[in-house]
Parts: sequence; structure tokens; C-alpha cells
Amino acid sequence: MTHTPGGGRVEQAARIAATPWYRQLYVQVLVAIVIGLVLGWRWPDLATDMEPIGTTFITAMKMLIGPIVFLTIIGGIAGVADLKKVGRTGVKALAYFQVGTLVALLTGLVAVNLFRLGDGVHADPATLKTSGEASQYISQGEHQQRRSSG
Repeated sequence: MTHTPGGGRVEQAARIAATPWYRQLYVQVLVAIVIGLVLGWRWPDLATDMEPIGTTFITAMKMLIGPIVFLTIIGGIAGVADLKKVGRTGVKALAYFQVGTLVALLTGLVAVNLFRLGDGVHADPATLKTSGEASQYISQGEHQQRRSSG
């Protein structure tokens, strides 16, 4: 077996190019999105009945995100022989995180002050009607408040 420079990237690129378009992940995701849109539009009851499947999938993805990120970082660090490169990558990642957080914070502050969300709403909480679990939680809170103040 011969070793090619670049870690066999030529063979990998050839294998990806030989894969039919309908077997590529991004095509399958786009088709699934279109199917979901059509189901929700044409048969909303069926789409609502399928909600547990989507909820289970999202829950599973949330559960797997941590280990995937951790293993990706560990694999990336293990694949780098030079520790200076690891340090530079860490500093870059921290800088990108800080800049991204700052941009998001500033965007949120500008949006709130520019669009003044909720300014036209003159709602009196005493007149709002609640039902279901919300009313149950409100009555429990009122009961606890009376017990603690009395």
C-alpha cells in the first residue's frame, strides 16, 4: 500500500465526485425540508401527528452535540503535532467567540432601541385570561405568596 502526500485527499475527492447527487447529505436534507413543508401545507393534521418524531430527533441531537463537539476538538488537537499551532487555534477560537458575542449583543441592543418592541401594548395583567397549566401555576404562586407573607 502506498502513501500519497496530502493524506489521500485525491482519492477522497474522487469518491465524493463519484457519489450520485441523490446520495449526498445536503440533497437529502433539502428534500426532507421540502417534504416537511408540503406535509404541513397540504396535510396539517398528519404533520401535527408526526410531531413526536421531530421532537425525539431534536432531543437526540441536543444530547449528541456535546460529545460530538468534544470529540471533534480532541481529534483536532491530536492531529496537530505542533503545540504552538494548537495554542494559536485556541486563541483564534476565543477571539472569534468574543467578537461574535459582542456583535450579537450590539445587534440586539440596537434592535431593541430602534424598533421599540412592545411599546404599543397596553396590557393590564389583572385583566388577562389564563387557562391550562398557566392558571394552575399562577394559583400555586398566589397560594405560596399568601403563605409566606401571612
